[in-house]
Amino acid sequence: MRLNPKVRDLDYLHLSDLLLALKSQVVSAPQLVLDLGCGASPYRSLFPNADYRRADLAGTADIDFSLDETDSVPSDYFDLVLSTQVLEHVRDPEAYLSLALRSLKPGGRLLLTTHGMFEEHACPEDYYRWTAQGLEHLMKVAGFTKVRSWKVTAQQRAAAYLVLRYGGLIGLKRRTLFGFSIAVLNWSRRFLAPMLHRWLDRHAGECRVVDSAIPGHELYIVVMVEGYKPIADS
Repeated sequence: MRLNPKVRDLDYLHLSDLLLALKSQVVSAPQLVLDLGCGASPYRSLFPNADYRRADLAGTADIDFSLDETDSVPSDYFDLVLSTQVLEHVRDPEAYLSLALRSLKPGGRLLLTTHGMFEEHACPEDYYRWTAQGLEHLMKVAGFTKVRSWKVTAQQRAAAYLVLRYGGLIGLKRRTLFGFSIAVLNWSRRFLAPMLHRWLDRHAGECRVVDSAIPGHELYIVVMVEGYKPIADS
């Protein structure tokens, strides 16, 4: 689903916009990449020319480094640290970002995505949600420079996603006209979703990935941020 989200899926807006955001940041040049908190590494195919290494908790299949033993992760080594939808599950975000910074070469880049507005989903735990400004601040405190962020699935796309994805949580007695209308809407969400998704792709494409410096986008599902490890004496 992450690499080929279907327009009929209720998660289409979120997943297709996240994929677009990541694709916009991919470089084709060979590079050393660390997927930090990799899981199944769903976006690995976006880096076909990379020497791609994987780090996660012990027990994750085919990892190169265990995050239970962070000393195993080399310092000043990687060109890019990739972190996709991980930070909300990390108990100590400051330590996680410190590890990312340490593992990068001077001038290396961290590209990170995490949730702005989303349901609680333990994997195995779930701790945080972020604003773009708050995440930029956290990155700067961790020591990253040239920090910038993007809001992903914003404004009307975010509102539509929340209604379609979570409309079924609205529970009203059907004997009222409004309650019956809500019940019909909940039943029809999956039939309406493809039409609404296509309409939003045509008419709200500018809200898929939005530079956080652009005002007027206060509602968003995902935050993407980048930052660089400082180069000495630069």
